[in-house]
Amino acid sequence: MKRFFEKWYVLFMLMRIAHHNKIRMKFEKKYDDVFDGYGESLEYITLEKCYERDNKLYKKSNELKEYEVARRPQRDDFGLYEYVDQHCGYCEDDYYGTIYTRTPLKNRWLERGFHC
Repeated sequence: MKRFFEKWYVLFMLMRIAHHNKIRMKFEKKYDDVFDGYGESLEYITLEKCYERDNKLYKKSNELKEYEVARRPQRDDFGLYEYVDQHCGYCEDDYYGTIYTRTPLKNRWLERGFHC
């Protein structure tokens, strides 16, 4: 009986994820001038616990007590407060990294990747 309910739970969650993906794609299409050309990935966006101190952003991990993930805060086109951890690729003409955007929740930051 447990297996039966588990199967339906998995199916329900897959349908829920599909619905959220449809909403995400519609959102990306509406703001394609922001997300399309810059290679921002909303598919893997997560809510992470980060700490801000002295214009630097820190995270904690099991291996390291605390480590720096980005420095020098900035504002994006919408005026959102964020940090960008940018790296340069081998060809030196492609860039990738992580964008951390502050939320109204204490020490909770949205983390998403980008590439261009």
